[in-house]
Amino acid sequence: MQHLVRKTMIVYVTDNKDCLITISEVKTAVGEKSDKSDGNFMLTADHFFNAGDDLFCYVALLFSALIVHGYCQQQLNINTLIPIPKGSHVNVSDNNNYCDIALSSILCKIFDHVILAKYQTELVTSDLQCGFKANCLTNMCSLIGKETMAYYVMNNSLFFWHISRCH
Repeated sequence: MQHLVRKTMIVYVTDNKDCLITISEVKTAVGEKSDKSDGNFMLTADHFFNAGDDLFCYVALLFSALIVHGYCQQQLNINTLIPIPKGSHVNVSDNNNYCDIALSSILCKIFDHVILAKYQTELVTSDLQCGFKANCLTNMCSLIGKETMAYYVMNNSLFFWHISRCH
């Protein structure tokens, strides 16, 4: 089966091999997921950890098709919002004491890891980006914010900073 799929994909993707997602790339991305669950399809990472090679073959085909055609089915983009209390000693009957986290499709999470691994040299970020970046801590963002605020205060400039967050 895998040989037939590889042969078929090579015929369709001869000009641009960057569009071809391999089975090994999918396996590597699945290996990076641990105890993650899916809010929409009721899948967990264990379904992929314990799957046979045929599933990885189909997922590689799907991801390659997504890249080649530049289209993703709406079902893969659905997130499930889960309310989380903002603290351990809050009034849980008050809706204002909750923040939401989004559970994405496990396939989208795997696809994200495949894309990040395959195209990391082409994905360039700003030096000012602090989150979701290798070797950069999110607390650097707080430091940048404090330094920006100190600059405006020292120069007697008008400064407005609105921060809303979930703790």
